[in-house]
Amino acid sequence: MSALLLALALACIAGEYLDLPLLIYVTKPLATLITIAIAVRATNPVSPRYRTLVTAGLVASLAGDVFLMIPGDRFVAGLVSFLV
Repeated sequence: MSALLLALALACIAGEYLDLPLLIYVTKPLATLITIAIAVRATNPVSPRYRTLVTAGLVASLAGDVFLMIPGDRFVAGLVSFLV
C-alpha cells in the first residue's frame, strides 16, 4: 500500500509540474484515500480513539481538497473542512 501511495504522490507532483489538472484531480484524492486506509489499519500501540481521530481528520482533509478542486466558489467549505 505504501508503494501505491508513493506512486500516486509522484503522479500528483508530476501533474502539478506538467500542468495536467485532470491528473491532479484523480491522484490527490486517491492518495488521501490510501492514507486513510493506512490509518484505519493501524494497530498497537495505536489506541482506537487515536486511530478514529486521525481518520476523521484525514476524511475532513479529503473533503477540503475536493471542495477546493471542484469548479465554483467552494473556498469557505474547503477552509471549514481543513479547520475541522
